[in-house]
Parts: sequence; C-alpha cells; structure tokens
Amino acid sequence: MTDLVGFLRARLDEDAADLQYSRDRVGDNWLEHPQFLYEVEVRRRIVQTCSTDVSYEEEGMANTILAIMSLPYVDHPDYDEDWRP
Repeated sequence: MTDLVGFLRARLDEDAADLQYSRDRVGDNWLEHPQFLYEVEVRRRIVQTCSTDVSYEEEGMANTILAIMSLPYVDHPDYDEDWRP
C-alpha cells in the first residue's frame, strides 16, 4: 500500500499544477473562490495523516481512507486495481 501514498501524492501534484495552469491561462474568473486550491491542500493533509497512522500498514481505517481517495483516479495508467476498496 506504500505505493498508493506515492500515487496519491503524484496525482495531487498534478491536480495543483492543472489548477495553476488553468488559472494562468484563463485568469482568476473561474477560480474566484479558493476552495479549489484548498481542496488539494486538504487532500494532501489527509494523505499525510493516513500515511503516518500506526494502522496504515494493516487493513485499518487509514488504509481504507487512502483507497477511497484513489477512486477518482481509477482510469490513470498507474492505478493498481489492488487499491480498490
């Protein structure tokens, strides 16, 4: 499951870069509300918290949360079906 943490961090980096690119390209009009950027930061904090949880290596709550967080990325070529909750 350790690879899942790296996978999620990479996807969050991509999400943040995509938001920044869109903001630079089309301006701030559609990003007037900072919740888009805050959402990425919140997801980063969840991944960090879950990855340092003692139960992470087991089939505990942290593991389940990370697996659920990976669901939006099931079509990504690096997604591993073993992560599916």
